[in-house]
Amino acid sequence: MNKTKREKGNFAEDLACFFLKNKGFTVTERNFWGKHGEIDIVTYETKLFKKPVLTFFEVKSVSCENVDECKNKIAPEEHMNEEKFKKLQLTIKEYLNTRKIKEKNFKLKLITVKFSEKEKSARFKIYDLY
Repeated sequence: MNKTKREKGNFAEDLACFFLKNKGFTVTERNFWGKHGEIDIVTYETKLFKKPVLTFFEVKSVSCENVDECKNKIAPEEHMNEEKFKKLQLTIKEYLNTRKIKEKNFKLKLITVKFSEKEKSARFKIYDLY
């Protein structure tokens, strides 16, 4: 059975959350919707002896029969553009206001997920956006 674009997106976000938890991030919220768009994943990045840093993630993904075949498709990071970045910034401001978070030191990152459900494998890459 073929999955819809939304179902594939949710699956990629599930994979990304699992990956981030294994990299020391604490996932606190998913799929926050504001007037300007959605924040896929909200986390705190925790590092030894340092204050946790609020970190927002945008997830971009591509699915393939074989993960190595994904290189023949448009790279997920190419779906991130200036308009999406501006909408994310506005949505983050809305998130901070609605959650009454006064934190000024936060990060915005892009995580790309290339996955194959058939192979049960995935590859991840994280980009700093802000």
